[in-house]
Amino acid sequence: MVVNFRQAHKEDLEQIYELIKYAFDEPGFYLEQMKKWFDIIYKEHYICIENGKLVTTLRCIPLQQNIRGIFKPMGGVAMVATAPEFRQKGYYKDLMKFAFNKMKDENIAVSTLYPFKDLFYKKFGYVNAKPHQFIKINPLMFSRWKELPNGYTLKRINIEEGVKELQQLQEHTVSKFTGGVKRSEDRWNELTKDYPSWLVLAYNSENEIEGAMYYDLKGYGDRIFGADNIGSMKRIGLFTRTLQARHALFHYLYSHSDQIIEVYLPIYPHEDNIESWIDGFIKTEIHQHFINMVRIVNVKQTLQDLPVKFEGSLTIEVNDPFCDWNNGLLTLKVNDNKILPIFSPDETMKVKISIEGLTALVYGLMSVEEVEYFNWLKNATTEDITLLKEWFPRGKYCCTEFY
Repeated sequence: MVVNFRQAHKEDLEQIYELIKYAFDEPGFYLEQMKKWFDIIYKEHYICIENGKLVTTLRCIPLQQNIRGIFKPMGGVAMVATAPEFRQKGYYKDLMKFAFNKMKDENIAVSTLYPFKDLFYKKFGYVNAKPHQFIKINPLMFSRWKELPNGYTLKRINIEEGVKELQQLQEHTVSKFTGGVKRSEDRWNELTKDYPSWLVLAYNSENEIEGAMYYDLKGYGDRIFGADNIGSMKRIGLFTRTLQARHALFHYLYSHSDQIIEVYLPIYPHEDNIESWIDGFIKTEIHQHFINMVRIVNVKQTLQDLPVKFEGSLTIEVNDPFCDWNNGLLTLKVNDNKILPIFSPDETMKVKISIEGLTALVYGLMSVEEVEYFNWLKNATTEDITLLKEWFPRGKYCCTEFY
């Protein structure tokens, strides 16, 4: 039996396609999009071959993720599948090790994924992060914004026509919070080319674009055409530079109140007070996407230049069972309010932190006390804990990319 792991070739498309279709029963449109862009994205797929047959696959999408105000190269792990007759053989574990090494070689600092089961990926050092949340609203609740702001206009186009404008506003928004993701040009093209979504742009009186919202429509009214037919607006991305632009887009949502009953608006950490902008409700419903999981792939690259407000120095031993380049003595110093990591891979010390604990602190997902309670931080002194608290306070996290 011959087993090997490698990056995909263009000729692997049909076997990857068949495996993804079997594993996930993806809609035909999604799979056809994958076929259409495979000549560009095929190198993002890593595969396991047994005796010439493709038996396991995953995709690692190159993106940029906001880590405490600094965008770091991120690998979005997706489309993980193993043929049923080849499961329980450890092939995916070895493919994941292969993927970690490829990420390191390609200077990827962190990784993010949406697990089918979080316990499975915790074995690889990933930790749970807060899911992206959505609030379900009847557009009538935007009645306060029934008039456009003075001088503002709206333009509705197909999403493909306004990619550049949408990208600028999306990047403005994701720069506001940890977890926000910037896309590459290839990723933008893959997600918007020939995709049947609408895009509305909000212009100010100087004809400058201050807001953008893409969305899908489904159904009409409140069960007028059947018990399951409810007018809905979903898959919404809403990005604004000003309060006036937000007002204009909420006006646009209100204009659908005779057609749409349910609007699923994304909740971003820096704009999580949507209840203050709506009227006519007693309670609202919050929905959420799948659990999102994160992991540091390259400790030194991740920590380099992260902004901190307090001077100090800390030395700690990092333990990472899957990425051995992260193992060793890590000294963190501060220079011009930025972390300067110095790594000594062959040295050890009493104070230790696991890759899970360091990931949770850097992403702001857990407090230092929680990390210590989970036994991810050991033998830390009072001074160590105080400094970690100052450098890595808990924060609000939101991953804006789905795959």
